[in-house]
Amino acid sequence: MKGKLLLCTLPVFLATNLLAGRPQRHIEETMPRAAQRGTTVEVAIRGLGLAAPREVVFYRGGIEAVDFTPMEKLERVTNLAHGIQIAEEIRCKFKVAPDCPVGEHPFRIRTATQLSTVGTFWVTPFPLVQEAEAEGYGKNDTPQTAETLQTSPATIYGKIAKGDPDNFRITRKTGERISVEIDCVRLTDLAYGEGEFDLRARVYSPDGKLLKENDDSPLHRQDPILTTLAPKDGDYTVEISQSVYTPRGRVFYLAHIGKFPRPQTAFPLGGQPGEKLQLQVPGFADKTTVRLPEIGESYAWYPEAEGEQAPSPISLRIAKLPNQFENTQPIQLPAALNGIITKTREKDIWKLQANKGDRHQVQVFARGLGSPLDAKISIHEDGSDRPTIQADQVSPGDSPYYSMSNQIRRKALLDPIVLWEPKSDGTHILEITDVRGMGSPDSTYRIEISKVRDAIHTYLSPRVIDSMQCPRLTSPTISQGGRWTMSFLLKQGLGNEYSGDIRLEAEGLPKGVAMWSPTFPANAREIPVHFTASKDTPQQSAIFEVHAVAADASTKLESRCQESFPYLSRSGGRARHPVSVDSYILAVTKPAPFSLTVEPPSIPLVRNGELSLTVRAERAEGFDEAIEVKSEWLPTGVSSAPAALIPAGLSEIAFNLSASGGAALQTNQISLIGTTLEYGESGAYTGVGRTRVASEFFPIEVVDPHFQLKSSPTAIRRGQTAQFVWQVEHLRKFEGKACATLLGLPKGVEAKGTANLESGSHQIAFELMAKSDALIGNYRELTCEVSVPEGGQMVRQRIGKGILRIDPALN
Repeated sequence: MKGKLLLCTLPVFLATNLLAGRPQRHIEETMPRAAQRGTTVEVAIRGLGLAAPREVVFYRGGIEAVDFTPMEKLERVTNLAHGIQIAEEIRCKFKVAPDCPVGEHPFRIRTATQLSTVGTFWVTPFPLVQEAEAEGYGKNDTPQTAETLQTSPATIYGKIAKGDPDNFRITRKTGERISVEIDCVRLTDLAYGEGEFDLRARVYSPDGKLLKENDDSPLHRQDPILTTLAPKDGDYTVEISQSVYTPRGRVFYLAHIGKFPRPQTAFPLGGQPGEKLQLQVPGFADKTTVRLPEIGESYAWYPEAEGEQAPSPISLRIAKLPNQFENTQPIQLPAALNGIITKTREKDIWKLQANKGDRHQVQVFARGLGSPLDAKISIHEDGSDRPTIQADQVSPGDSPYYSMSNQIRRKALLDPIVLWEPKSDGTHILEITDVRGMGSPDSTYRIEISKVRDAIHTYLSPRVIDSMQCPRLTSPTISQGGRWTMSFLLKQGLGNEYSGDIRLEAEGLPKGVAMWSPTFPANAREIPVHFTASKDTPQQSAIFEVHAVAADASTKLESRCQESFPYLSRSGGRARHPVSVDSYILAVTKPAPFSLTVEPPSIPLVRNGELSLTVRAERAEGFDEAIEVKSEWLPTGVSSAPAALIPAGLSEIAFNLSASGGAALQTNQISLIGTTLEYGESGAYTGVGRTRVASEFFPIEVVDPHFQLKSSPTAIRRGQTAQFVWQVEHLRKFEGKACATLLGLPKGVEAKGTANLESGSHQIAFELMAKSDALIGNYRELTCEVSVPEGGQMVRQRIGKGILRIDPALN
């Protein structure tokens, strides 16, 4: 059966809601949430679709998962927001290396058939202490019942239960440091949440007086940080509580308590690769020196004093730009400008030497690196007060976090990034200040001014509700001997001028796995790709990258990867804890129980027409379940039904594509996806627990219709006849005779049969008859369905738009 153009509905549709549904994830909860370096901890991972776990894949090194237990169904199902469920559990052990990087470690699970959504786990440098609250509600709710910490430094793994405060007792001598750092918003793995994770830290002196408190911090936003010196010998109380009482559960936190130094910024905020950088650090009596690595764009520096290291780093920039410090001399570009807005309403002024026609990227680093400075910059020519350009935050289109929805909140989005093209040679003035007019010794900044380079980046971001994780769209899971089709989105770098064709190339694919990418113009928003795995490819996972490459090999493009995952989201987005990675993960799994083929159409898809594709499933022995068929990517102007169903016991259906009148006249390679139906409605939206395979790519050519139809407004009276005439403009030749049917007639008006159109004829005429009860009025939706012979088949298309007026009968 060859492809045919039809105007009909699919024989069977699947009633799944693809525009709204449960944003179910495989991993909804990982307990415990953290472990100390150099230890092994048993973890429980809970969610849905966790059967047959094979491997935990971490984006960062330092943790190995061993000793998996089989998946168990929980006796009690936990229901979360938007119908999300926690119904299954697996257990394994996380072996944390002694040199494992501290902080957050995103991971996925490879099962026999799936690559899971992303979960997170945390590593701390200090001994982990379980809060006594875990053994009974209310045990440490007051200073009098505070839990005494026997270890220092320590990381407390605690939980705010029913909005209660937690109290911990520590001992200090006069002048000893008391440092507290809380991870709660940053720790959570909950998909949706409100303000229950917004915690506050307080320190009380031995006589019960409040010594210091913190709610929000420049370094970690809603997670508090404080450090102070003990004024006298004695026992001090650290209280951890919600900023606003909220009785919701699942509010876990890590409280790092010790004598560690806890500055939140440094000066300067970066240097050149391999440079021995001297830093001024608030709270340090003397300058300290760090050696920046030779590669990378940032360096995680952990302040340390008296043998204790801060539990989280200060991020320092690495760039091949000479550091410049505040002075009155014109600065040659490119360069990195480093300064501090120390006082209220202070404004720093820099003189820049630039030439007309130069193209510079000007990027401010302040809030994104832990500075309290909310920067505003402007640039103008020397001698003029009129700004050439000004900005106080990054515009969504220029955001360095392009894989996130615009509604996802990150402090770095307050740091402006602009493209600056001087209009004249000579000296230009750059001014920087705080939007609020504030200043402090901590208000450091760094402005990197570099030459614009052509760049096109790839990223994954499912276009679904609240930008939630959606493995059916962004988790390449290739069955042995099978195929997986997905789309990578493209983000043009700031100031990119490359406009030629591009393709995508993958780096890091395992042996036996290949990726194919069609060539697309550089202004494309997304590119579909095809992954294949040979039958003898071992089941495994791999971390890989996908870069945009110019079709012209002589042109070099800068290209990076990015994917982001929102936590603590709300309806409409606005996630408070986004996790970003700069690589992708794929999995090779056991063979799928079926394969999918689509018979390439022998005729094109015409504008305003439909094309019926023949889809076949080749089933493995013993597999007779229903299979869902859908298209995840189609060219602009081409659409399909949401999904069709190959019923159990059958192996072939028709799947329709349609083209709008504005569809691009070109040939594209597309693929259809077949999916098993595990977990019913719970798995429908994100694909959790389902096995997916893709057909091979096949070409779809969109062409003009054979002709266009025009008509003049026509009138007919009740009880009379009239002729409705279409004027034919031929666009493509055809041989033989076309058959036309008039559609859209109002009630009470009939056409006498069909009309024929000979090849080369320029008119189609229909005889109309209006009954005595025909509805009077103007009807503007008349159209014509024409069947045209082509390739031994009849190509059907709907064209033309006519007007018919029904008048009253003459008495």
